[in-house]
Amino acid sequence: GVFREQHPATRSHTSSSRAALASRDMDKFLKRKAGAAPSGAVLEKRYVFVIAPGAGGGDCPELVDALGSIGRTESISKWPSTFPGRMAENVSLLERTATAARSRAPAGSTTEVVLVGHSFGCRVICELLAKDATQRWPAILTSYPLFGPSKPKTPGTDRVATLKKLPSTARLLFVSGENDEFLRRDWVEGATGIAALRAALEEAPCTSRVVVVDGAKHNVLKVAKSRALAARGTLLSAVRAYLAQGEAAASSPSSSLKKAKTTGKEAEKEEQKASEDDPKKTKKQNTAESQKK
Repeated sequence: GVFREQHPATRSHTSSSRAALASRDMDKFLKRKAGAAPSGAVLEKRYVFVIAPGAGGGDCPELVDALGSIGRTESISKWPSTFPGRMAENVSLLERTATAARSRAPAGSTTEVVLVGHSFGCRVICELLAKDATQRWPAILTSYPLFGPSKPKTPGTDRVATLKKLPSTARLLFVSGENDEFLRRDWVEGATGIAALRAALEEAPCTSRVVVVDGAKHNVLKVAKSRALAARGTLLSAVRAYLAQGEAAASSPSSSLKKAKTTGKEAEKEEQKASEDDPKKTKKQNTAESQKK
C-alpha cells in the first residue's frame, strides 16, 4: 500500500484494525442516538493523525479508537527520554515521524497530517511548534499537563512558559477534562483548573480554543460508562470543527482577521451542541466576567 513500515518507536494503525471497526460501530450508534453525525462538520481532506503519547508511551488506545473514525492514525510508542535535558530528542522523533507520514501521502492528494498529543506528548508538540514556525502543523492537545507534581525550581522553565513560546502562526485545539489533576496542584498560587489553562493561553501568542469534557480527569476519554458516549462525542465534534475551520481558512488564504473571527464564532455555536466550552477570550472579556462574579 501507500504507507510503509514505520520507525521502531512508532506504530501504524490500519483501517482494517479492530479499533477502526469499533470506531465505525460507535459512530453509527451515536448517529442513531443523536439523530445526526457526531461531528456536524463535513470534511473534504483526508487526515493522518500522528499521536504523541504521555510520558509512559503506549498507543493511547482511546484516542486511536476515536480518531480512527475520522482518518488514519500512527502512534509514537515510546519516547527516547522524559528527562527535561533530553527534550530535543523527543522533538526530533516527533518531527521525523510527522514528516515521514506527510511524505507518504500520494502526490496530488489532499491528505493532511495532524499532530495529536496526550499529556507529555502535548509538551513535545509545543516544543516542535516553537522550534520551527514555518511548518505550521495542525495540532490537537488533549490533557495538556499545565502543572507538574512539584513547583518548578527555575523561573521561566515551567509548562506555562512553554505555551508562551508558541508562535503566532500556531492554531491549536485544547481538549481537557473538567477535573484534570494536572490543572490543579496544591503548590499553585492563583487560578487552577480550566480557568488556569485559559489564563495561560491568554498570554500565549498562538490562536487557541479550549474544549472541556464533563466529568473527565487527565484522560478525557476514560470516564464513567454513563459519560463515555458524551465524552467521545465532545472530542469528535471538537476535532471535526477544528479541521473544518482549517480547511475553510486554507481555501481562503486572503481572508481578513475579521473573517477568521467570524468563522470561530460559527464553530463555537456548532460545538455548544456537544456541551463544549467557549473559544479563547480576550483579556477584556475575562476581566469583565470576573467583575460580574
